[in-house]
Amino acid sequence: MSASSAHLVDFESQFRLFVVAISLPIACRDVYRSVKIVIHDDPVIYKLNLLQTFLLLVNTVASIPSFFGQSINCTVLSIANFVLHYFSLLTMNVILYLEAYYSSTRTRFVACVCALILAAQTICLALALQGGLFTTSPYGGCKVILTNNWNIGMSVATSILIVFLIGVFIMNLHQLPDMDRNQAYRVMIRHSVIFGIVIYVFDILFLVLEVLGLLDPGITLALNWLIKSRLMTVMMATAYRRRKSHRKISLGAAESATELETKISYGDCQSSDKDLCRMT
Repeated sequence: MSASSAHLVDFESQFRLFVVAISLPIACRDVYRSVKIVIHDDPVIYKLNLLQTFLLLVNTVASIPSFFGQSINCTVLSIANFVLHYFSLLTMNVILYLEAYYSSTRTRFVACVCALILAAQTICLALALQGGLFTTSPYGGCKVILTNNWNIGMSVATSILIVFLIGVFIMNLHQLPDMDRNQAYRVMIRHSVIFGIVIYVFDILFLVLEVLGLLDPGITLALNWLIKSRLMTVMMATAYRRRKSHRKISLGAAESATELETKISYGDCQSSDKDLCRMT
């Protein structure tokens, strides 16, 4: 092995370890936040988000032993990594499908596109695993060598998924009755546009490096997974906060109405309530 090749392998191994190191705390935090949301609220999309964050955590923990001299079967570990990634994407697709299908009639087209993307991802996964070679890196971790570019298809498919995810988020945001336009734009920029730009910058960078042979496809897959999982969790947390805020507003209005009815029934109207009392 030449000095330049050894340096490249060393860089890939260090970068792979870096990805695992940043994935572990992010996955732990997102699982914790998702569990808190699921405990306090019922919608199935929150449970699906918990599942996809848990899959990321499992995959990250399973990758750790390979960096500490533990004997592992890289073929089994890499295939498990791809399959877990696929199921994580599947849960994201289902979340998007449910949000799109039940938001309005106009967004049902997005649900159909979501199903088509899932089919494309399934084909790309099967072809990637069929032609892949998985070996142990000299510096730790598993190196993925793909004889085709089907993993690029998976990355492109997930990028398209993010476009529709952001689109549905923006459409749902504009449908909220108590949010003014300026507030909607601020939330939109903070929780969708910035994430979308970051994702596409990373996607383009990773794909260029991968096509040039400068980056292991397994690293590309791991980073794409981490970024998209994080985006989904942040958006679910935002949806939960909005839902919680709406419930508080509705509960406050109901309590005020009940209190006023009680005052009217017992003839205990204050000066500020007199107009309402006369109306009854």
